[in-house]
Amino acid sequence: MGMITCDNCGAQYDEEADKCPYCGSDNFGKVVQEHEDIINGLNREKEHLEQLPQKAAKKGKSLVTKLLIGLIVLVIVVAAYEGISAIVNRKVSYHAKAAPQPEDGDDVSGGGLCRNPSLHGEEEPDVYQRL
Repeated sequence: MGMITCDNCGAQYDEEADKCPYCGSDNFGKVVQEHEDIINGLNREKEHLEQLPQKAAKKGKSLVTKLLIGLIVLVIVVAAYEGISAIVNRKVSYHAKAAPQPEDGDDVSGGGLCRNPSLHGEEEPDVYQRL
């Protein structure tokens, strides 16, 4: 341990003491050193905290975040598909209900516009017949 001289009274005392044991004057050397240590510690902590956003930006999204985004997209796609299916099914069922149903004795051939002769008792032409 070293000894220092008090700036106030000139007495010699231990450099680790907070105050002069004779006059009570502060040991400015020790106080300044403590404050410098505190300031240096705060500067190191500040530098560390400034680097955290850069490390997080380099790291990218975590696996959990990616899975949650994928799940949300999947739910949206399934909901859109179900919504479109419901609309299409509703239109198909509406058209099926709105179409007039043939009654007994009605000509269901479509007024002669049917292209299938076998439905009308006619013979089908032999398209593979040799000339």
